[in-house]
Amino acid sequence: CGNYNKAVQLIDRIKQYLPFYIIPYRLLDFYYYFGDMRLTYDTARQALRASKFHDIEADLTEVYLSLAKASSYLNRKDESIKYVDYAVNLSANNSSNKYLAIAYKGIFSAKMGRAGYGKDLVAVYEKALTAKNNKNENVIYCALAYCSYCQEEYDAAREYALRCEQKSRAKSGAWLLSRAIELDCDLRDNTTSLDPYEVEKLFEQCKAFGLTIIVANYYECFSPLFDYARRSGLRLPATIEIQRNTKKKLDSSDRVKSVVVRMFGDTYVSVNGKEIRWHTRKEKELFLLYVWKGREGLDRGYILDCLWHDYLYESAVNNLKTTNFMVRKTLADAGVPFSMRYANGRYYFSAEFPTDLDMFLRLTEKQEELDLPYEKLENARKIYAIYNGGFCREITTPVFVKYKEELRAVVFRIFLSVAYDLIETGDFAIVYRILRTMESTDPGEEYRIRIEELKKRIKEKRNED
Repeated sequence: CGNYNKAVQLIDRIKQYLPFYIIPYRLLDFYYYFGDMRLTYDTARQALRASKFHDIEADLTEVYLSLAKASSYLNRKDESIKYVDYAVNLSANNSSNKYLAIAYKGIFSAKMGRAGYGKDLVAVYEKALTAKNNKNENVIYCALAYCSYCQEEYDAAREYALRCEQKSRAKSGAWLLSRAIELDCDLRDNTTSLDPYEVEKLFEQCKAFGLTIIVANYYECFSPLFDYARRSGLRLPATIEIQRNTKKKLDSSDRVKSVVVRMFGDTYVSVNGKEIRWHTRKEKELFLLYVWKGREGLDRGYILDCLWHDYLYESAVNNLKTTNFMVRKTLADAGVPFSMRYANGRYYFSAEFPTDLDMFLRLTEKQEELDLPYEKLENARKIYAIYNGGFCREITTPVFVKYKEELRAVVFRIFLSVAYDLIETGDFAIVYRILRTMESTDPGEEYRIRIEELKKRIKEKRNED
């Protein structure tokens, strides 16, 4: 019936009465869905060792798939692909296990940023589905739905998700993921009105059938539903409990703790002290653009003009879709808490981590509120410490360069104002240090003139004294 909670409870009861009981390899999925990745992984490895001495080839496809799923959850991406390839190669042609393995290869390929490849691969097998029932037909359609979703092809994703739901004989992980994709696509469709209680019903079924691990492993598909529930004022028990339990699972697997985003100097993002490695330069630039401007929503045309202005429109849109998925996947794999959604032609990005840009802007606002010269000086020093050579120093994309110049002018004007205030106090030693700081910002011809005017005022003040 697809109830993994009950299955695990029964297995645990058997083990209480029969301590020597060995978990059948076909039941490894129960422990995966229950969230015990270590037991899933270790038991699957035990099965592989036992296969050297016992004839259990019929089970090994599912053993390798269990290893692949556990590895994926533990962020061992290369391992997950390796194990799923073993499963594909081991399973007999036209067997239901072959289709199952191909479906997971498509899903894991999409998780690694190759959704197009994954979809093309699974589509070949979808066309080969015979008239007779294939027990894993629903997983094929789930894989196609997920790959389409990752490519932001939401109409296709909804269609494949509906097919998966129709072919599912029980409330399985494939069914839950497809149902979430369907509801998420409805959210993005301005012509469709989504009933908030459909979201609550989904999470009630998720809880009842022990499928919360799917929410954690495919959080990018469920996060918009949590956001929608919050915006709709839903504070219903199942939704709250599933979200809380999902965060616990993500936390317990060390997916995220301390996130640092530096946007001044040489930009970088780190989690628990480890720098995130981006797949492409555009992926990093798109992430920084979202962090910089995404809270209020970015028009899709604006993003294309910023990052793909020299591409044909269709090619630019495809690049944006692919890069969006890569950003989502990179952040999710690193355990970074964030929300990204698309509505009414705009992308909205929000996250719980602070950035040095946030601090910089707060300090520049504070500068306007200060009155005493030395308070202004101390605040200006904090601003300059963050500035660190400029905004996104290594990025040459025009929209970043323009803002870099604007912030450089802000820093220059702040120090210019402080310098004039300190001239009146007669503290010329500090004023000369400020002068050197201003000159080091390479302010351009307009501000060099202002520096000369400042030097002139220093001489006048000294002569007055």
